[in-house]
Amino acid sequence: MKIWSLTYEKANKIRQELAEKTKALDDLEATSPTALWVADLTSSIEEALDERDHFIRKLGRKSSVLRTKQPRGVRERRQQPKELEKDID
Repeated sequence: MKIWSLTYEKANKIRQELAEKTKALDDLEATSPTALWVADLTSSIEEALDERDHFIRKLGRKSSVLRTKQPRGVRERRQQPKELEKDID
């Protein structure tokens, strides 16, 4: 940043960012390695579960589309053996 483009507002903004970053660093230094590991692991697991849920939803939509596109005769043929079994009993 060029010195002549530094205004009072920009200087205050930079000071505020410095204070935020310093606080974040202090919080990080105060946190134990185990707590950091658990937090990272938790976020990774949540992301993986979200991806899995998205995949399952996407797969469910595809299978419902496939089910609706089957010819009517295919559905009826699948039901016939069940009806025949009832008649035999």
